[in-house]
Amino acid sequence: MAFWMKNLLMDLGIAFLDEKANSMNIEQMQAADQVYRHKPTRKALYALKMSSNSL
Repeated sequence: MAFWMKNLLMDLGIAFLDEKANSMNIEQMQAADQVYRHKPTRKALYALKMSSNSL
């Protein structure tokens, strides 16, 4: 599981969650970044994207 910000014009945050919905790690994603791939620190079942100012 990996996410990137191609064609998005606003910064986002992404929280990676395990099978019990516990947060494993949260990453800040920069607008229009087509290079960096955001990945969980270990196997995640869910990913929750949100505006970065709501983290």
